[in-house]
Amino acid sequence: MLSDQDRPLKKRGRRDSKAVAVRLRERDLTAQQIHTSPARRARETAELINEEWGDSATIHAAPELYHYGYHEMMMVIQSVVEPCPVLMIVGHNPTLELLVENLAGVDITIPTAGTVSIRFPIASWTQCRAGHKVEVMDVIRPRELV
Repeated sequence: MLSDQDRPLKKRGRRDSKAVAVRLRERDLTAQQIHTSPARRARETAELINEEWGDSATIHAAPELYHYGYHEMMMVIQSVVEPCPVLMIVGHNPTLELLVENLAGVDITIPTAGTVSIRFPIASWTQCRAGHKVEVMDVIRPRELV
């Protein structure tokens, strides 16, 4: 039996990831960097999205994104090398939902392969923290796409 970290992305996850990537591209939300959990299914998601974007992003595996907490996820975000106007985080719930709640002050359910796009009024990712007035720009739920 495979460990949780070694589980591959299922067929539906592959389909949903590609559909989300297309929608993000249509909305001009392609990222320059994708920081992903090292879990196999998260890495495969990041790779499929980046492939759909023409391999335009740099992918970074961050152990802190695999079942760690909000503070560790914030450390990853604050350590992003600039310039990077659009950043994508591929991680796991409930930490992603907690991140959105703390940063945007909204309670959003993020389904598997779902995305939440947030605009930050900051000049650098090092300035990212709870308390800024942020804008939730978009929520993409794969079931609404396919």
